[in-house]
Amino acid sequence: IYTLSLHDALPIYYRQREIIYAERYDVITANRDLSPEIHAMIRRTIDRIVDGNSRAEASERLAAILNFAKYNLVSEDSISESDLEGKSDQEIKAYLFERASEVYDNQIAKLRDEESVREFQKVLILRVVDSKWTDHIDALDQLRQAVGLRGYAQNNPVVEYQAESFRMFNAMIGSIEFDVTRLMMKAQIHEQERPRTEHNISTTATRNISAKIPNLLKDIEDRKSTRLNSSHIIES
Repeated sequence: IYTLSLHDALPIYYRQREIIYAERYDVITANRDLSPEIHAMIRRTIDRIVDGNSRAEASERLAAILNFAKYNLVSEDSISESDLEGKSDQEIKAYLFERASEVYDNQIAKLRDEESVREFQKVLILRVVDSKWTDHIDALDQLRQAVGLRGYAQNNPVVEYQAESFRMFNAMIGSIEFDVTRLMMKAQIHEQERPRTEHNISTTATRNISAKIPNLLKDIEDRKSTRLNSSHIIES
């Protein structure tokens, strides 16, 4: 009978954390307009929605895509089914991205200067990433425990954990990009309000993540505290 220990799970967790933290660091330290990155997230989100409904019946396909567009991309009264009818999937993708780009430009125009734009972009991305990542940490620990119970079926839990955690990680990335898209399109931006500073973004986000990780590491910290101390686990 196979078992899945925390030692088996940690390398997978560390690799995923490495990817997320590299992306976070790039956003935090960016001295540039992050519009290209956000536009790419918007495009991929649109692609996922359209592709995800490509096999549905025509009426259901259009209804699902229209619902997505109304509540996540553009104002509800600015798009109708007639705007999508007769279009191929690629044409719908191009149309929705064009509409979303217009909304994005209007949102950005509400911010008073380039510095405000950069701060807003950073706050938006980091809030979503940190929320999704902390939820993902919890989900990985629950997966480890669940997969460990499958040993009775003679399945190798390490292989199962690797496959499922990879699927979950990709789903998290998609969810991050969906929420960044939705919040960017639908945020109520007031010109006189400025987001938190970059320093507060990084320190608060790190505390939020730090609060989750001890639960994941509790089983081995007691045994190897000298090797897995908090300074090693969490970048501050």
